[in-house]
Amino acid sequence: MNVCLLMLACSSPTPPDVEADPTVAPAAPDTVAPAAPESEATGPLVLRLRGEEVQIGSQVVEGLPGPDPAGVVEALASLVRASAAEAVIIDAPAEARWLHVRQVAISAREGGATSLYWRLGQLTVGPTVPEERSSGRLAGACRGERLPVIGVDRRYTVNLEANAEVSWARASVTFRPVVDDGEPTPFEGLEPACWQAASCDALLEGPGARDACDAATSGSEPGRARVAVGGSSGCLAPLWKGTRPAAWTIGEALTGVGAKEHDVQLVPEARVTWDVVHATLVNLDETLGMPHLPLSLLQGNDGPPVCDAPARSTPDVLRAAGSWVGGQLVEGSSLGRRDHAHPPEATAGEDTPSAGETE
Repeated sequence: MNVCLLMLACSSPTPPDVEADPTVAPAAPDTVAPAAPESEATGPLVLRLRGEEVQIGSQVVEGLPGPDPAGVVEALASLVRASAAEAVIIDAPAEARWLHVRQVAISAREGGATSLYWRLGQLTVGPTVPEERSSGRLAGACRGERLPVIGVDRRYTVNLEANAEVSWARASVTFRPVVDDGEPTPFEGLEPACWQAASCDALLEGPGARDACDAATSGSEPGRARVAVGGSSGCLAPLWKGTRPAAWTIGEALTGVGAKEHDVQLVPEARVTWDVVHATLVNLDETLGMPHLPLSLLQGNDGPPVCDAPARSTPDVLRAAGSWVGGQLVEGSSLGRRDHAHPPEATAGEDTPSAGETE
């Protein structure tokens, strides 16, 4: 069910507070999800964040938060490395900040762990999707030849943010060209001049996408590569204040705007508490599969969201993708004509760069 159908109509500029529903399980129920797989040698290594210390078996590393977080990370990484554990469980209390949970997770990664599981109370979820399955390929300059673009990829990002009183979620979808690179591969930052000649019909499918693309190639305002998404009211989820709201069903809302399994990356802000992050992981795991959880740090926000997300359904997202593709095709075509009409001048003894080549 779309999460925003459970919310009040968006007559106010921000999502309403939602009281906890007694029929909804709390963030840390007593039931246990399937445990992390055990290593043949030592089993999963558990890193327990408790206040200012991290417990690893009988050993304790102190200093979170502290003046030397890098030193704490290195000390923890050394212990993980010595254990030779590939699967690690990050265990933290509800009130822990993502800033510190993240530092424990970085320690596990730097210590050689390849599978990260996430625990609150008795409930463990994971592993989160490895980065290489979500990030796509970073495009460099296309030197002399255009790349065969065969479609459009949609990557959904959920940002968890907070102030001193409440937490909230907002989401966006980013469009990326898919290149035939031996296998279909999403490319980050591929300039329109690098797209091999393609058409709206060849790249798009779905209601409204091709029409929006045709309109953009005919002079309409092109769409943006990144678009905010929400439910029918324009909001992704209600505010989280104190306890878990009954309608914290972010995965269902994302399904309503076209997200599919493992399409989502989750980016919490530094001060968001672990109960909010963990509940979001649980919900996404139940609806869209575990997300990618990058360990980059997000700090600061503009306050609780206004309920004005322009894309509130799958057709809205498809039309936005079409409008963006049309703009890219127009820009790539005009750049190609300009380069052909005004080739770079070469001095004696130098080769003239091919179209699209950068010095």
